[in-house]
Amino acid sequence: MLSRSVERQNCARCGAQFHCGQQAGDAACWCTLLPPLPVTRLEPDLACLCPACLREETERAAPK
Repeated sequence: MLSRSVERQNCARCGAQFHCGQQAGDAACWCTLLPPLPVTRLEPDLACLCPACLREETERAAPK
């Protein structure tokens, strides 16, 4: 089982603290409710984003 310290992470983009369900071992994470980012928008070295930054990124990636 993962330690409780992994449940809170800092956003790789803005530094905000948030709950990462995947890291915490939850059955599902809030991020699975958002559309997946296209491969072209993924940054291999970037850790998880907070809800606000991930929403912003998915909006940028949406076809216009």
